[in-house]
Amino acid sequence: MRNFGIVNASEKNPTNNAHRLGLLGIMAGVVLGICFGAVYGHTMWLASGGPEQKLERLEKTIRQKEAFAQQARADGDRREARRLCAHIPLIQEEIDRLRAVQQGAEGTNLTVARHVS
Repeated sequence: MRNFGIVNASEKNPTNNAHRLGLLGIMAGVVLGICFGAVYGHTMWLASGGPEQKLERLEKTIRQKEAFAQQARADGDRREARRLCAHIPLIQEEIDRLRAVQQGAEGTNLTVARHVS
């Protein structure tokens, strides 16, 4: 009787050391990537213009919240207008924090990180 490629569950497949080595290589790459990101991630974010992009987005968010609050006031929904206006100081605090980070980064040498990112 022919088997037609059907494998019995009791038959054991021999393990291949190359597969184990490949899996270990992948795991080592992941661990090294995590370590590299933990050490240089913030620096690369600064060098790639991360603070500028986030500042721009937050400033647009404030303008949008103000416009939505004004629309809510026009519609007579004071509660929604107050809720939207309450977000603005929190966003402004984040903008101030990012500007401080940006000023601190201007004094550092990010030349290598700019070329890598």
